[in-house]
Amino acid sequence: MKKYYRIYNRSSAPKKFSHNIFSIIGTKEPDLTKSISFLLYYSDNFRTTFLKLIDSKLKNLNLHNSDKIEYIKVFAEQKPDKSNDMIRRDITIQIKFKNGNKVLIIIEAKSPHIKYKNLEDIENQLLRYIDSDLYSDVSKFESLICVSLTNIRDVNKVTRKYTLLSITWEEIFLILSKIKSNDNYLVEMLYDHILSGGVMKFIEKEIFSPPAAKTYKKINELKIYCCQFNRSIKKSLYLMPRIPIQEARDTNIKLCLNPEVKSPGVFLGLYPIKDTFALNKDLIENLDDQELRNKIDKWFENEEFSSFQIYVLGDFMKFDNAKITKSQNNAYQKYYTFKEIWNNVIE
Repeated sequence: MKKYYRIYNRSSAPKKFSHNIFSIIGTKEPDLTKSISFLLYYSDNFRTTFLKLIDSKLKNLNLHNSDKIEYIKVFAEQKPDKSNDMIRRDITIQIKFKNGNKVLIIIEAKSPHIKYKNLEDIENQLLRYIDSDLYSDVSKFESLICVSLTNIRDVNKVTRKYTLLSITWEEIFLILSKIKSNDNYLVEMLYDHILSGGVMKFIEKEIFSPPAAKTYKKINELKIYCCQFNRSIKKSLYLMPRIPIQEARDTNIKLCLNPEVKSPGVFLGLYPIKDTFALNKDLIENLDDQELRNKIDKWFENEEFSSFQIYVLGDFMKFDNAKITKSQNNAYQKYYTFKEIWNNVIE
């Protein structure tokens, strides 16, 4: 027997036939932060990965080491207990370590659809959330971490009183996509809810798979991928290079080949796409990131080009077993969903 659950509301018709528990909460920013706060409490894997992300930006607190933590408390939409001010913290995380240290994390989220240029207004808002005249818990914690959850990247500001850092909705989505197959079903539910609800509209496809016969070594070495710019390029979460079978054999990875296909394309793993943008050759010198400029120069060494698309990549995520194409490999670029790459043979 098949069962379906569907929610209708005044503003829009359902976008897919079967909804899940997070559909009851909704897809607006306050709804999403409630859902995320619940997962921070409910899913050890999600919470640990989230705290590991904060650790990677701060590099010194080791927040994700659960063996050293005595307790974690998570609050959603916490009102001041020392004032009648009409304000609420989106998400509050209180951590007490077994050695007695205490860390207070306050998260202020803004809609994924709004593009902010700076954090000044959000920082001022967060400062009210760590005002001890408004919230009594502030004085009980040695470390105060203020987190903005927006589209703004790479903010890390340390003051004598607090640390301000930025996390993007894309990073949250990447966490969900990374752990959803190995975690409680609620993680996959939230992932599907966010994807089907049109929340992450800036992400058009999950995986971009280009041919990488001559460029695979450059991708591994430089952690970038460059290709000729064209308007059909879609915003994606991951890059999955497709290499010829001869190249794959040199890696000593386990291959499950189809004897009917003589020269399939091979996928060895995924690279998270940290950033992507188009650039003209004449504007390379305008890039602020000298390291990235050097990588681009090395990529295009002895090559002529005018305009191109740059993908800045994260650490390689290797598959346990290599995946192969169902048919002959060629020079096409293709996009996949995660569901389309579960098997070892891919269309």
